[in-house]
Amino acid sequence: MLFEIIIVSGFFLYTGNVIRKIIPDSKEWLNQRRTPPKIDRVTNKIPKKDSPARLPDNPSAEQKHTVVRSEREINRRLVASSISTLLSAAGGLYYPPLALTSIPGLVYSGSDIFISAYRSLFKEKKLNVDLTIAVIITACIADGLLFICNLNALLAMLNRKLLLKIKDTSQHDVIDIYRQQPHKAWVLDNGLEVEIPVELLKQGDIVVVKGGEPIPVDGAICFGRALIDQHLLTGESQPAEKGPDEKVFALTLVLSGRVGIRVEKAGQETTAAQIGRILNQTTDLKTDMQLWAEEAGKKAVPPFLLLSGICLPFLGTTRALAVLNSHPKYKTTITTYIGVLNFLSIASSQGILIKDGRVFELLKKVDTVVFDKTGTLTENKMYISKIHACEGYEEDDILTFAAIVEQRQTHPIAVAILQEAAVRQLILPESGETEYKIGYGLAIKKNKETIRVGSIRFIETEDIPIPPGIKEIQESCRQRGHFFILVAVNDVTVGGVELHAGVRKEVGAVFKGLRHHKINSLYIVSGDHEIPTKRLSDALGADRYFAEVLPEDKANLIEQLQKEGRTVCFVGDGINDSIALKKADVSVSLRGASTIATDTAQIVLMDESLHRFCTLFDLANDYDSNMKKTFIAVLIPHFIGFFGALFLDFGLLHSIVLNQSGLALGVGNAILPRVQQRQKNSKSLQDKTPLVPAQGPSPAADVPA
Repeated sequence: MLFEIIIVSGFFLYTGNVIRKIIPDSKEWLNQRRTPPKIDRVTNKIPKKDSPARLPDNPSAEQKHTVVRSEREINRRLVASSISTLLSAAGGLYYPPLALTSIPGLVYSGSDIFISAYRSLFKEKKLNVDLTIAVIITACIADGLLFICNLNALLAMLNRKLLLKIKDTSQHDVIDIYRQQPHKAWVLDNGLEVEIPVELLKQGDIVVVKGGEPIPVDGAICFGRALIDQHLLTGESQPAEKGPDEKVFALTLVLSGRVGIRVEKAGQETTAAQIGRILNQTTDLKTDMQLWAEEAGKKAVPPFLLLSGICLPFLGTTRALAVLNSHPKYKTTITTYIGVLNFLSIASSQGILIKDGRVFELLKKVDTVVFDKTGTLTENKMYISKIHACEGYEEDDILTFAAIVEQRQTHPIAVAILQEAAVRQLILPESGETEYKIGYGLAIKKNKETIRVGSIRFIETEDIPIPPGIKEIQESCRQRGHFFILVAVNDVTVGGVELHAGVRKEVGAVFKGLRHHKINSLYIVSGDHEIPTKRLSDALGADRYFAEVLPEDKANLIEQLQKEGRTVCFVGDGINDSIALKKADVSVSLRGASTIATDTAQIVLMDESLHRFCTLFDLANDYDSNMKKTFIAVLIPHFIGFFGALFLDFGLLHSIVLNQSGLALGVGNAILPRVQQRQKNSKSLQDKTPLVPAQGPSPAADVPA
């Protein structure tokens, strides 16, 4: 019997390879005969046969086309397998020779398996998982177990179709949600609202969005107020009330109100579209667990084939095939892939953009977290600590001079000065001609007066004397990590403004949360002076701090910690953090940080804060737990089938039923966290109660010319 099985297996493998070579040529010939040649609209000629087709600009469209093509192929094989199963069942019940007619359909439905097995065995000189399936099918045909074999093939096709649907749905949840932008938008044109395709929007257009409508662009509100649900991008559970000059983003939803939005980015340039492109690349990366599952499946093939061959003369064909069929095949790989996609989807729904699915495993190993201080632990926003006025001047005088010079600037110091001037209701005349000296300060001429604002070095280079008391204040500010800028009118220093960057409100809770997750070492690294860095380190309970560190030294610190055997997570937001972000095992940045930082980081916190940072470690723990349960759910039925075939007289049919139940349990457990998250989000949305709609004024009166 074993000799016949080998002969028949070789025959089908060889036939499958021949069919594989013939079918593509015949399909191409038929397509050429049935389809008229396409004419190029530009050249009005038929393109050459060997000219490559242009790939679609949208990778998502190409992927959808691939999914549709795969689904059609599976449907064809499913139909063939269904007919073959019915024929074999009819042959077993009524007329045995009828069962033989199921063999062609069986071979067709499993042709790709035979081809893969042939290539692996004869060309690559390896034993792959498809070889075990090919041996089972061939042995069943040789032993007359046609119904069981066809049933197994039918279930396999049904599994493929189901899993393709689940995979496509999971990818849709993770990726396409960020591509589903509205097709049309209402644009304000000479006081009238006109509906145009989103593709025609350009920078500077004003788009009007009302309650219940999604925002189609990235931009700033120029009139009106609205309650906006931003959870898709930022993960915020509560809607935010937005008004003039505040930023809004595509795919966020206006719950109530009416706003006009000046377009800054549209189409594929929006934040949402860029996230979609990043996640499209993320889903192609395999985690260590996926790679392990694939490798373990390949390495298990020879032992299972050997054991099945040993069992054949003692247990018979059916039980020997049951032993071979207890190999898990691709089930662990498929379920882990689905699990990764679902956790990427959960992370994105909570405002966490993960560019590399492998970080779920790496976060479990992290024992050291290094925070950059400036812009990460502290806010990018500046606050005025104190205004120092020299003799003969008041605080409002100094602030007015500084605000006049800074009123056309947008950097954090200028914003802080202008906000304080607005709070004090100071009247600012238009600034005059401005001279900007990079890295030092600003100077303008106003009413025959020259006003200068900048560092002590800037004032000194202008040959303006510095009062002794001012130098003492400067030194005190330097030690405390505060910024100090001087104000001079003509050739006299009249005072200065002391500013500081506030610490993010959530930082204390983040450090406590990391301790709860048993992170052994928390470090702070900064290019700032030692005294403010030490003060912040002591306040937060960091294990160690590093002050006055150059950008390249940050990367060297990461390398040194890794050499000590640590797994390092680095959190930074500046251009000078990019090298350290690249070196770290896990790198995290904040949306709104420098472009190079967010491009380099593996994880981006979309709410522009650290509120969700500890959620990363919760997700990593949940992922690890879910994957372990998924593996157990898949493998236990296979172990039962294996030992049942050896000791309990289990046959191939028992093995098939157990395998299918294991796959169902594994897939169910892999998608369970996503189902629970959807239920939680649905409940959260039901609990949201919009505020009273804030109606904006008439567009014609409010929109700038």
